[in-house]
Amino acid sequence: MSSSESDKEVQNTPPKKKKYSVSYKPDWEKDDLFEGWLSKSNKGPDFAYCKVCSCDINITRGGKNDIKRHKETKKHESNKLKIRGQQSLDQMFTKKSTSLEKLVKQSEIRIAAFIVEHNIPINVMEHFPDLIRAVCPDSEVAKRITCGRTKTTKIISEVLGRSDVDIMVEAMQTNKFSLTADESTDKSTKKHLAVIVRIARNNLKVEDFFFELFEILEGNAEKLHEVITKKMTELGIPYKKNMIGLAADGANVMMGKNNSLATKFKQDIPHLFVMKCVCHSVHLVASNACLKLPREPEDLARDVYNYLNGSPKRTGLLKEFQEFLELKPHKLLQPSQTRWLSLEAVVKRLLEQYEALKLYFRDAIFSDRIKAAENILRMIENPVNKLYLQFMAYALGIFNELNRTMQSENTNVHIIYNRVMTVIFTILGCYVKEEYISRNDHKNIVNKNPRKYMDIKDWYLGAEVGATLSSPTLTISPEEINKFKFRCLHFSKKK
Repeated sequence: MSSSESDKEVQNTPPKKKKYSVSYKPDWEKDDLFEGWLSKSNKGPDFAYCKVCSCDINITRGGKNDIKRHKETKKHESNKLKIRGQQSLDQMFTKKSTSLEKLVKQSEIRIAAFIVEHNIPINVMEHFPDLIRAVCPDSEVAKRITCGRTKTTKIISEVLGRSDVDIMVEAMQTNKFSLTADESTDKSTKKHLAVIVRIARNNLKVEDFFFELFEILEGNAEKLHEVITKKMTELGIPYKKNMIGLAADGANVMMGKNNSLATKFKQDIPHLFVMKCVCHSVHLVASNACLKLPREPEDLARDVYNYLNGSPKRTGLLKEFQEFLELKPHKLLQPSQTRWLSLEAVVKRLLEQYEALKLYFRDAIFSDRIKAAENILRMIENPVNKLYLQFMAYALGIFNELNRTMQSENTNVHIIYNRVMTVIFTILGCYVKEEYISRNDHKNIVNKNPRKYMDIKDWYLGAEVGATLSSPTLTISPEEINKFKFRCLHFSKKK
């Protein structure tokens, strides 16, 4: 190809279009479409920055059109909804709260308080604000509520918690108060000391506050006394002046005569009023008295529960026997290892389902072929065990009725004495002659003198025991009946 031809070809080639790049203009921030979320990017003039999405937008080709396309994306719309109603730090500290904003804050605090009061899982707050907005679509307050799980947690700990602590500390600094302490160990084998404070204000209004849950390494009296007094000193509470009472259970570390939490506080406050937990004392009395009864009835209650618990097949089969006997399909209750008085409900439920259980275990020894089923059936078909269960239901009911009176949140000081005396005379009236009780003061009654006892056939051991003993189908020998009655007598005298 000649040079002239190549020159002609170059001349015929169309010139390339010149590229123009668009730079960011601050005036765009005033545009109604971009106001509030658009700003200059740190990457340079070829980019814009979205505050909603926290990202840079390349505007070299379309300029404002690139920003408009970003605004219409699902990511931008979703992020915009999430931050709706949130304020910037400048707005929070400079803008005065309007009446509507105050109502929103009050509503969020009330919701958080409701969650705490009713022990509702905090995860509910991930969906609760949406529910409120759906139920109250015409409420401006509901539209602005944005307390999710994280925010509600902060409100509970940083607002409600601190406010209650301030109120409690101020009241303890200016009023008389007493402490209630209890030590426990959780599943992770960590020892804790829970302390409740009861404050008597000058207007005679009594209030209870949760003072602190201490995690302790050593459970001795010195350590317990140290952590409580150290906390009160840090809060500026003059406990030696204002503390007037201490209540706890009867454990040695709490109420021992020589070296206990009570004696440590007595050294600081000589006039301190110390009181053992009455309910705990009643529990100890009942537990000690039950040592006079055979263990087999209590073992029966535990074995029946353990045999049926966790097996849908066995529970379903028992339900068929319950329906056959027209009994309510109630589940068996688990006996507590540490709260002996709770056995009353267990025993009553066992007696309620006694005939259904008897039929079930008669069938189980052939279908399951398990030695445990044979042992349980043997205990159920022993009529003496049923007598003991009926007596336990009656005797424990007396204790629990007294316990309910002691645990009442109402003021029962004026009736406590009469209730205690009723319990004493109820127990004495089961086997002591009525004329001897009526002629003597309760302090002078000797309940261990056999001469003052009624005839053995007149002893009262509960209505159900009386009905069973008078049944014509009773298969218990007189010797076994007398042995049963004397066991119950030892129980009553031990109480």
